[in-house]
Amino acid sequence: FFFAPMPGDVPSAEYEPEDVMDGVARAASHEITEELECPVQRSMSQGTTASEIEPEALCWSPQKVGELIELSDGGCTATDIATDPKTGDGRTGRYRVAIGEQAFSSGKQAFAVRINKPGRFCVGVATGMLQRDWHEGNGGGAYQVGCAWVIIVYADEICKWHNGVWTPTGLPAAREGDVIQVEVDCEAHTVAFLVNGQGGEGSVNAFTGSLPAEPLFPIVSFGGDEVAGASLTLEQHTMEGAEKPAEGVAAQLAVDEEMARRLANEDAELVAAAEAAHVPPAVAVELAAAQLGAAVAVSQFPHLAADLDRAALTVLVAAEGGGDDGYRVAATLALRHKVWQCRNKERFYHGYTQERSEAAMRRWVISPGVAEKFGLPAEEGHTWLDVVQHVKAVAAREAEAEGRPAPGP
Repeated sequence: FFFAPMPGDVPSAEYEPEDVMDGVARAASHEITEELECPVQRSMSQGTTASEIEPEALCWSPQKVGELIELSDGGCTATDIATDPKTGDGRTGRYRVAIGEQAFSSGKQAFAVRINKPGRFCVGVATGMLQRDWHEGNGGGAYQVGCAWVIIVYADEICKWHNGVWTPTGLPAAREGDVIQVEVDCEAHTVAFLVNGQGGEGSVNAFTGSLPAEPLFPIVSFGGDEVAGASLTLEQHTMEGAEKPAEGVAAQLAVDEEMARRLANEDAELVAAAEAAHVPPAVAVELAAAQLGAAVAVSQFPHLAADLDRAALTVLVAAEGGGDDGYRVAATLALRHKVWQCRNKERFYHGYTQERSEAAMRRWVISPGVAEKFGLPAEEGHTWLDVVQHVKAVAAREAEAEGRPAPGP
């Protein structure tokens, strides 16, 4: 597995190491660091509508805000109200998320985040797969997962994070009152970050070509350090070269809305199936997003193949990428597991000697009542081996009296 650095591991004297991601997320980081595309849109919202691209409509969604985050100013301002932001007051952990109500799905779009009160936080975009209850503590921090592209604003620098991997941006430090602009080019599949209109040199302040062709939501997450009261306001920002939507865009947005609704149901089904199959939902979603394969899922959670019920099958098929291939691979893994079990049992039984059988039966003590049923004295301390030996002795005496051969061993 690849051990990605955490946001506390940036090479600076100010930052301290934190816990690493779980094994599956690390594997995803290693395999698809900058190439991960979330092929399945798992929007937990109602989808994209024409109003979502209007400047006055940008706000944080009350239904998509994590614990201890308070919304104000008509949903435009998100404030961390945790007394101890770094632990979420001991209930959650770092980087609790707030997700925008609106998504960007076509053309050149942008938004801005004004720093009302600083603290260590993430800002960027994510697909609808990101959920309100994800945070660092359950492996779902925005900087950890493959469905989000963010920067983390530290006290003296800003770093780019995606799928647990960080790179410097060259952006100037952001202070109270500063504005961070996020510019999304849905056609070029890029997202760039500016501070008060200033960017880094070249493309170091941008993710280029790695974003999927699906709606992207503005996001922020709080609690990166112990500074309490961090507050951010979501604002409209006009990207240079951006065009207003053409008349035909409304029809395309309606299609996007229907797709988002359909895929939201798929996401809800996967999360429910993961819980029923005793797999962490964030891990199941990450497996599906990365398409790491059903075999990887079984290597991490062997019980999925051992008990291939509907919930386990849903998780395995999603990890394989869905479709007929997903069902075929899941069925093959379950069949291999059953064959392996049968072969192991055969070897076990063939190697089970009489001595081992007697030793096992000697450990099983029976009650006086059971002993009496088999013709033994109704006393404590008898075992199943005593029963077998007594029954064999009785059978041998009866055979001898009738002139028959005694029973075998």
